[in-house]
Amino acid sequence: MTKSIVKSVKMVFSMLKYSMQIKTNIALLIIFTLLGILYEIMSVFGGKEISFYNGAWMLALAPMYSVQLLYSTLMAGVIQSSGIRKLITVDGALIMKEIFTVLGFIFIAVFRYLNFRFNTECGDEVLAGIIFYGIFTIVLSLYTLIAYRYLYVGYLVLLPILVLLMILQVFSDRIFKTAVTPGSSFLSLLNISGNFPACLLIGVALIVIDAVLFYVLSRALYKVPLDERAFKRLLARAK
Repeated sequence: MTKSIVKSVKMVFSMLKYSMQIKTNIALLIIFTLLGILYEIMSVFGGKEISFYNGAWMLALAPMYSVQLLYSTLMAGVIQSSGIRKLITVDGALIMKEIFTVLGFIFIAVFRYLNFRFNTECGDEVLAGIIFYGIFTIVLSLYTLIAYRYLYVGYLVLLPILVLLMILQVFSDRIFKTAVTPGSSFLSLLNISGNFPACLLIGVALIVIDAVLFYVLSRALYKVPLDERAFKRLLARAK
């Protein structure tokens, strides 16, 4: 079983040579990962209050470029007509994405804990970033899976959700600290204010849910051909 998995992983990586814009996608994956990590580190040692979204959305976005990298191999005729299409779109994409998703979550959890413990001016928004990372990861996964196949569904349904999340991030202070009750927070509404273990548990649960959803939907949609228009537009954004 283990040998079969290792063999499959090696085969998937060997197909990356057929990727379009491979250097661009790898560069963007690295850039967003490093920026997210750097922001989290600076938030700890800079002694400044960090809002819950900054480094989190960068680290959540990075894994999507690994999926884009694999999906682009399906534009190669040799892979379209081969029996490894399912391996690439289901198992390969899941493995690539989860490697970076889990690593990103570890960084978020560690640095948010340190920030919360050692920067006394930081509050629940720091811990809320752990939960936001999981939520944003799920939405990005759904957007990637659907937009590549059904361009306008992704734009009309999921893109507004992404925009809404960004708006909630920017105005989180006003929404959760004044609009509800003075001094309240998102975590206090969930009755887990200042509770790192609870936030960590919820974050882990969201990452697991994301992996399951990604796998199930990938299996359900792997026969659906990629929308070439969506694929070209997404690649154009990465240039």
